[in-house]
Amino acid sequence: MPSADDFRDLVHVDIDTAVRLKFERGRMLHGDDWKGQAPALELHAELLDAVVYASLAMQTSTRPEHQEVFSEIIARLAELRRGMVTLILSLTEDELNGWTLPKNH
Repeated sequence: MPSADDFRDLVHVDIDTAVRLKFERGRMLHGDDWKGQAPALELHAELLDAVVYASLAMQTSTRPEHQEVFSEIIARLAELRRGMVTLILSLTEDELNGWTLPKNH
């Protein structure tokens, strides 16, 4: 039986529920205080990770029909990354440094 640690269970719920549960699990694991960089920088890093994961999945897939799907996912992630780079470059250093999670989250 898969554990909640691999988030397989979140595949079977809608996106809003999956996001809420993922956030709640992160809070339980890491506490209420934000420990990362500004969210825009973290999102950029996660997009790069997602490209790595999709590339690895594509390389290890034995099903030819998955190659096209993974290629499309990688292309969409690359487009999202271009948007994040544009956004990050428009932010000031003050907006990127010293960020804290609002207390109402």
